[in-house]
Amino acid sequence: MARIRTVKPEIWTDEKFTECSLGARLLFIGMLNYADDNGNQANSAKRLKMQIFPGDELHLQPLLDELIAQGVVIEYSVSDHKFLHIKGFRTHQVINHPSLTRIPQPALIEPSLSAHGVLPDGREGKGKERNKEANASVARASLPTCPTQSVIDLYHEVLPELPAVRLLNDARKKGISNFWKFALTSKRFDGTSRANDAESAMAWIREYFELARENDFLMGRGVKSGTHENWTCDIDFLLSEKGKKHVIEKTKDAS
Repeated sequence: MARIRTVKPEIWTDEKFTECSLGARLLFIGMLNYADDNGNQANSAKRLKMQIFPGDELHLQPLLDELIAQGVVIEYSVSDHKFLHIKGFRTHQVINHPSLTRIPQPALIEPSLSAHGVLPDGREGKGKERNKEANASVARASLPTCPTQSVIDLYHEVLPELPAVRLLNDARKKGISNFWKFALTSKRFDGTSRANDAESAMAWIREYFELARENDFLMGRGVKSGTHENWTCDIDFLLSEKGKKHVIEKTKDAS
């Protein structure tokens, strides 16, 4: 059910928000109306299209990917079901009497959030055991879903000299997904995390591509010989284990 929500004036000059396209910004405003009172909703591009853009011919998933990449919307999963959380929702919305909801909270919720009106899965009155099951499901929430196209677009932006991605097969999707997981779960040389959410993961991936750009061998600068004479670096190599070792370990000041 759609709800009346507040749009604060400062949103129009927010740096992350203004980085999004006009369509993505309009989608974000619409999502405020259809999120539950915790700022959560089902992750369904088809449903959002019917709710917010019922009369428009457009592909909604790329717009949603923009919001996720900028970190204003967070993806999460509970018991193999995917959901979306609007970051900062409870900070900016005044909700005195939150409605009950069956949408679970993300595992790492914001300080201003609490489990307002969250119903356990199934009928009411199941007591502590049902609550324990719901909490266990939330604890298993996965990493943010990989914005595959956004990673590809970033590769094209930072490394236009390298071969463009023209085929997105399962193997390539898996490679991008594994690299996304690496960005979110691995550590830098000093022991700190490379990224802890979708926004910081995209920022680190940009740094990684920029680092690769400084590598003469990867960019084809200089003389090639032997087995590398006809070799060209591409996105598949950069995202592979060998590529990561080459970029991170063989580049000065890498992280």
